[in-house]
Amino acid sequence: MKLFLSKMAAWALALILTAWALESVQSRRSTKPHPTNLILGDSHAGPVKMKTFANLSHAADPLFVQILKAFRHGDMTGVIPKYVTLTVGPHNFSALSELRIRNDHEKWRSSSAARLAALADIEDYPRWVPETVWVEAFVKEFTIPEHERLYAQNFYKKTYRNIADERISRQMVGEADWFLEDSHAKRSLEALVDLTASWGAQLLILETPRHEHYDSQVFGQDFLAYRRYIAEMAGLHAHVTCVSSDRFSPDTEWFGDSDHLNSFGAECLNQAMIEEEMLPPDWTPFLKTSQP
Repeated sequence: MKLFLSKMAAWALALILTAWALESVQSRRSTKPHPTNLILGDSHAGPVKMKTFANLSHAADPLFVQILKAFRHGDMTGVIPKYVTLTVGPHNFSALSELRIRNDHEKWRSSSAARLAALADIEDYPRWVPETVWVEAFVKEFTIPEHERLYAQNFYKKTYRNIADERISRQMVGEADWFLEDSHAKRSLEALVDLTASWGAQLLILETPRHEHYDSQVFGQDFLAYRRYIAEMAGLHAHVTCVSSDRFSPDTEWFGDSDHLNSFGAECLNQAMIEEEMLPPDWTPFLKTSQP
């Protein structure tokens, strides 16, 4: 038995060294000019635009993936961002992300394995990547995956579709106890807070607005706990600012569907943040100032 375990350990070490060697010969540095600051998030970040910010949004990505994106952008540009915007919503802290990570819900883990391998260096696995993702992503390291195409900004049609029932059901936020007190999402957000502090960067936690058709169906007590949590992140850390969605007064024309802004709504969001002075003064120059 000891001999078997020794052989298995030797094979595992050999695989790790091989993957590291393959990774070390790949250059991520780009010679093209790139925006120096970051917008991170899933599809809800898609239409958000800020001057000098690279939008690294990708649909369905849990919060731990946002940390990997931030590191890879730094590898690519050779620049540490000074300003980072992370979009959040209730769905980020429900069982939906946990099931995608743990149980391959909606085939997220298996379909994302190659992309995660492209985003993660070997040393990132124990630091940022949940253990349940390791095997599938690590196997893809040996295919020498192309590096993540970081710029994946989405634009949504202006015509509103009321799909609140479908979204609430899929995102698992309509029932009691949807806000998980112990989750990869909370650990990842706290890690991003610490990481931006170590960079000397400012972090904006931006809760993108949702249509009242959606919010009226979110279970109330958990919604309050979620709101308290993201506000607490700003209250405890001087470099963190939180803008809650209840500070906006969105019209239906802001939305592509019940919880996604369209491009017009994103323009309105920026304008509202300027007019209502929702951000510290040093953030304001990054917002678009044209009337929507």
